[in-house]
Amino acid sequence: MNKIFKRVPLWGKITPWRGIITIMRIFILFICIGLSSVYANLTNAQTKIDINVEKVTFEELFNEIQNKSEFIFFYKDDVLNKGKTISIKLRKASISTILDSAFSDTDLDYKIEDRQVVVKKKALPMQQHPQKAKEQGFTISGNITDDSGVPLPGASIVEKGTTNGTQSDFDGNFSLTVEDGDAIVTISYIGFATQDIAVNGQKIINAKLKESSAGLEEVVVVGYGTQAKKDLTGSV
Repeated sequence: MNKIFKRVPLWGKITPWRGIITIMRIFILFICIGLSSVYANLTNAQTKIDINVEKVTFEELFNEIQNKSEFIFFYKDDVLNKGKTISIKLRKASISTILDSAFSDTDLDYKIEDRQVVVKKKALPMQQHPQKAKEQGFTISGNITDDSGVPLPGASIVEKGTTNGTQSDFDGNFSLTVEDGDAIVTISYIGFATQDIAVNGQKIINAKLKESSAGLEEVVVVGYGTQAKKDLTGSV
C-alpha cells in the first residue's frame, strides 16, 4: 500500500490571524524602542549635578561633568579656546544650564543626543554679499516746495554725477533710490536756485527752493525775436 505524506509547514498552518498578530508584535516592538529612547532622553535632561570650579579650562570642565554624570563630551581639538578659563558655581543644575552658563560670551555651542554632548562652533549668521547690498541702493523720499511752502510739481531730483533721477509729483513729493547713504542729490526747478543736498544717511530729504532772478532773466530765442523767460506765458 502506497502511503501519501503531506508536507506540513514548520510553524503550522498559516492563517490570516497569524499574519495580523505578527504585524502587531512588530508594531509594539517599535513602540517600545521609541518609548525607551524618549525615556532615556527625558532622564538625561533631568540629570542635575553640583558644579563648583574656578579658573578651569573647558576641557577640565567637561571632565568634571563626565565624572559626576553619565554624559560624554565630543569635540574637535581646534574648537576649544585652550587659553580661556571659566569659573562656575551651581547647585543641582542640569547639563544644559551648566553649558549655557559656560558658553555665554563665547562662540561655542552644543547639542545633546542621549548621553552624548557634541561641542561645536556657533553657526555664523549669513552675511549679505557687499555687491548685492550695493545693488539694492539707498531709497530717499521727500517734498519740494518754494519759500512759502507751495509744492513745486515737476522739480528735478538727480543723483549727482549720474543720470539717475526723478521728478516731483503734483504735490511736490518724490522718491529716488541712490547708490548709498553718502550720495548727493541735485534739486532744480525753472526760475529757482539749484540746490545740492548731501544725503548723509537720511531717508527723508525735504527742500525749499529760493527764487532765482538769474533764472528768470535767461533769454530765450523765439521766432519773432528774443524774450526773457519770466515774460513767457505760453509755449515757445
